[in-house]
Amino acid sequence: MSENVFIKDIDLNLARKIPLKQANEYGVLPLYEKENKIYIATSSDEEVRKDFLNFLFEKELVFMKIETKQLVRLIHGV
Repeated sequence: MSENVFIKDIDLNLARKIPLKQANEYGVLPLYEKENKIYIATSSDEEVRKDFLNFLFEKELVFMKIETKQLVRLIHGV
């Protein structure tokens, strides 16, 4: 998936629910919500991230794995 597709689809209100420090630390960025699911860009799949995001959003999460370098650019572009 290209970074340009992600940038135009990011829901800024959703993305900003995670402080920049935690987005960087956990390597996650909420992108958008569709059909009561939160779509999240991530660079890995550690359980800590899932637990934190489940607590924060209380909805089904769909993880979209992307390269770390791309994720960092997206996080700092929001």
